Amino acid sequence: MSSPLSVRPQKRRKAVAPPSDGGRRQIHRLERTSGEIVCVTCGEPGNNQRPSINASGVSMLFESDRHATWGRPDETELYLAGVATRSEKLDPGRRLSFTPGPDARPIFGPGPQMVTWSQREDGRYRVVSATIRSGHGGILLGTTGVLVDGGAQWVEPLAWGADGRTLVVASGNPFAVLTGTAHDLAERATRTLGDGIAPA
Repeated sequence: MSSPLSVRPQKRRKAVAPPSDGGRRQIHRLERTSGEIVCVTCGEPGNNQRPSINASGVSMLFESDRHATWGRPDETELYLAGVATRSEKLDPGRRLSFTPGPDARPIFGPGPQMVTWSQREDGRYRVVSATIRSGHGGILLGTTGVLVDGGAQWVEPLAWGADGRTLVVASGNPFAVLTGTAHDLAERATRTLGDGIAPA
């Protein structure tokens, strides 16, 4: 005998396959309510990757090799895009950095208008930061300050501590697992967190 109350099986939401973009790396957003995947940077030149979203969820930093050339194949620059838009048109991002050599691994912090990233200049790696500013009809970075000097070793920022003064970085050979250190920039103290804290 069948029950008067019938329970319909719930339909499983299917994730929509992201569009193909010529095999280049692109940044996608997953809409958790619908399961839809939206490609934020598809259709833009180059590989666009390593997104960092600010605490309010309004802005996204990412790195792009849109400006790489045969003479500078490792040239990457930082971009800033708005992601909290209800418009159908997605923000492809605005270029923030203009220095020769790679600018990579951007993260927000220690404040909402600060950017911290890895930079190579004159054969030396370092973690630097600058403030996002408006000017000349657009958005640009202010004066760059060095936070951690890696020397000949690759160094990249991983996260800021809740205190806003401790920065966790990974350093070492970029083709092997990396060593982590926490830098208290106010006290100028460094604490080792161990090997293998970040993948190559």
